[in-house]
Amino acid sequence: GVVTSRFFPSLCFPSSMAGRQSLRRELAILDQTFYRTHPRFRVLSAGVDEVSCAFLGPQTFRLTCTMTETYPSNKPMWYVDSDDEFVVVSTIIEEVNADATPDKHPLLSGIKTLVDRLGDVF
Repeated sequence: GVVTSRFFPSLCFPSSMAGRQSLRRELAILDQTFYRTHPRFRVLSAGVDEVSCAFLGPQTFRLTCTMTETYPSNKPMWYVDSDDEFVVVSTIIEEVNADATPDKHPLLSGIKTLVDRLGDVF
């Protein structure tokens, strides 16, 4: 099957992607979908250890995730640099990090959740 985002229908990826070797393909999908001039969500840098993104809303939120050598067995951990007045962004990040649902492509699923939830709020 295919998983899509309601805010970005072009964010489609095969649900059969598996293993660390698929990470580079996942990063390429992110780079193509959320290019540096995208109006709402941008991938600023993407490597096998860290991905840095920006969500453009009432202010720009910089989101970073780090990945371990055991990806996808261990999900990426997300972080946000924002002011305390936007606690909702930190709450969404905490929910993404706490999601224990087994997933063959947690990076893409995490970004899908972030985009959808942030899009709902902003």
